Amino acid sequence: MPYDGFYWHVRQAEPSGLTLRKFGKGDPQVAIDTAVAKAWEAIRGVRSGSFGPQSPEDGCPRYCPAAEFCERYQRTYWG
Repeated sequence: MPYDGFYWHVRQAEPSGLTLRKFGKGDPQVAIDTAVAKAWEAIRGVRSGSFGPQSPEDGCPRYCPAAEFCERYQRTYWG
């Protein structure tokens, strides 16, 4: 069973502050259960035909691969 993990910021060449150990009070099972629940939520959405994108509240990042053709793309002040 994993006890820690992190996302790697490629552009900054450094680990993120989000770690598995900090998620769910240090219980990896909480992170695993959350990931499984989100995956099933996405599957149910696709199966029901409800899988449209939603823009984040603070706008879309300019590096989004769909930015050029997404009808919901909103440029942010930082992007």
